[in-house]
Amino acid sequence: MEELVDSINSVGLLQPIVIRMGRVDGTDDLYPILVDGARRLRALKELKQTETQAIVIHKDSADEAQMAANLVRADLNLIERGRGYLELVKKFPAKYNVKGICNAFGGKPKEIHRLMETVKKINPACDAELGPHIENISADDLKTISEIPSIHQVSFCQRYVKNGFHDWSALNSLFKQLSYSADAIESEKLVASGKAFRASGSIFTADKAVYEEAKKNFEASQKKKYGSDNEERKKLTDKQKAARSAKFKRDRAAREKAKKELPNLIKVLLAVSPASDSKLDSIGREVCEKHVNYSTSRRMAALFGVKLRESGNTWTFSLRRALWDQVFKPMCKTADSVVALNAILSSIPAESNEEEWIKRIVKLSSSK
Repeated sequence: MEELVDSINSVGLLQPIVIRMGRVDGTDDLYPILVDGARRLRALKELKQTETQAIVIHKDSADEAQMAANLVRADLNLIERGRGYLELVKKFPAKYNVKGICNAFGGKPKEIHRLMETVKKINPACDAELGPHIENISADDLKTISEIPSIHQVSFCQRYVKNGFHDWSALNSLFKQLSYSADAIESEKLVASGKAFRASGSIFTADKAVYEEAKKNFEASQKKKYGSDNEERKKLTDKQKAARSAKFKRDRAAREKAKKELPNLIKVLLAVSPASDSKLDSIGREVCEKHVNYSTSRRMAALFGVKLRESGNTWTFSLRRALWDQVFKPMCKTADSVVALNAILSSIPAESNEEEWIKRIVKLSSSK
């Protein structure tokens, strides 16, 4: 207020107050009723000014002007702003839609539309829980809150704030997740019936009995479809069990042998003098993407003692690229070394074990 008083005293009132003329206390006389500018009016009174400039608007425009003035306040939080936009659209549909809101207050149409749709679904009782912490809450988390049934939103907001603004932690502590515990079709039926809901990309239920029933049905269907490991073993003859055990031992021995021999064999084949080639990196990645699958990528990296760092997902192409970046790229300094890598990887059948890898690479090494 002190700064505002000094400003008005120095340069005058730059933005007039806004009033409308209306009747007060049931009288027939018209009086000026303030619509916008309460702080400016207090400053003028403090300066003992008896006259000031005012913009007079029609009664029908007063509500709109007052709401619009409130929406340009700097201290409004995201939820308050969204609710204000919704109120304008509701009261003045002929003038305000998403585009009208953008024109009046700025912002991108997509973001404004998303905010309004999100806030529309959030229980007003949540405002008190979220308001003091709104600066810590992302638009994505607000969307998650809007996806939860209204009856559970307040308890979720309380847990969400308590858990340090981690929506996934709050979801899993309050609700049961069906995404990995129920058949996809059954989960969708539960959502359609209102017994479950979709939030943050997964399906949850607040009803423990619904969860237990869905889980029970899912496990029964999986057992019927695939059978349990114990049941499969019971069906094996003694001879089949022995063959299975022997194969397991051979595979394990092959992995141990490959771990000792394969890295050196590959390094020898790729050992060439350094050179510069701008396309080396992209070609090397293409070689790995073409010749190795998900399992081979992991097993090959394990031979070199490297744990692949995947770029945010577990997709096969991500592992193939990681195999090149972390294992083979440091070895390949020339185009010839990438050609050698292509020969190595193309010689290894996709479903073969490490014992077969050694045979193929030894053969390749001897031919070289």
